[in-house]
Amino acid sequence: MNAPTAILSAHDITVEFSGFKAIQNLNFTLNAGELRFLIGPNGAGKTTLLDSICGRVKPATGKVVFKDGTELQRLQEHQIVQRGIARKFQTPAVFGSLSVWDNLALSLRGPRNLLASLRSRLSGQQHQEIDKWLNVIGLQEQVNTLAGQLSHGQKQWLEIGMILVQTPDVLLLDEPAAGMTDHETDALGKLLQNLDPHQTVLVVEHDMEFVRRYAHTVTVMHEGKILCEGDMETVQNDPRVAEVYLQRRVEA
Repeated sequence: MNAPTAILSAHDITVEFSGFKAIQNLNFTLNAGELRFLIGPNGAGKTTLLDSICGRVKPATGKVVFKDGTELQRLQEHQIVQRGIARKFQTPAVFGSLSVWDNLALSLRGPRNLLASLRSRLSGQQHQEIDKWLNVIGLQEQVNTLAGQLSHGQKQWLEIGMILVQTPDVLLLDEPAAGMTDHETDALGKLLQNLDPHQTVLVVEHDMEFVRRYAHTVTVMHEGKILCEGDMETVQNDPRVAEVYLQRRVEA
C-alpha cells in the first residue's frame, strides 16, 4: 500500500487580526485524494485556515505549500484558483435565471461566454462532461429547471458541481450542510463519498451527525491550533475534545 502523499500543507502559520492571533503556529497536512472534515467550536480558526489556503488572508508568519512546492501565501486569490484550489462558501452562488444545465456549461474550463455556453455551441465531449456531473450531483431530472427554483440543498449540490466541472485538485467547502433537510444532508454526504478517489476535499462543518456519518478523517481545532486528528472514533474518545468542543469536562 502506497504511503499518503501530501497535496497541501501549512507550516507554522500564524494569522493575526489587530493583535488577536486567530491561528497560532499551526501545522496542518492534507493528503491527496482525502475527504477531511475540519471541526471545532466557534472561533477555533477553521474559516481562517480556509482563508489562509485560498489567499483571502495572508499569514503573519509561516507558509502554506501546495503540491508542487508553490507557496500559496505569495499568490493572489485568482492565482491560487488557477493553480487548482477551489472554495465554496456557505451561501450557494448560482445563476438563478439560468437552467441547471447552463449553470454547469458556464463553469466549464477554458474561454467561454454566455453565447458559447449554449448547447449547440458545445462539443460532444463537453456535453458528456456536463452529463457526468449532473449524475454525480443528482440533478438529472432538474436539468432544465431554473437554478432559482431549486431547493436550498439542490442549489448547494449545483454549486459543488459548478466547481467540480472545473476539475480542481483541492475543493474547500465551508459548512455545506447548513440549512439542509435531513434528506438533502444524506444526499450531500453520499455525493462527497462518491467523488473520484483522486479528488481532495476539505470540509468545515458544524453538523456533528453529518460528520459522524460521512467523515473519513477529522481534524479538531481549538483556539487557533490543531487539538487532535484521527478517525471519528478516535476524536470522540479524546477527553480534550469533549472538554473544549462538547463543552463538558471529562474525567481523565
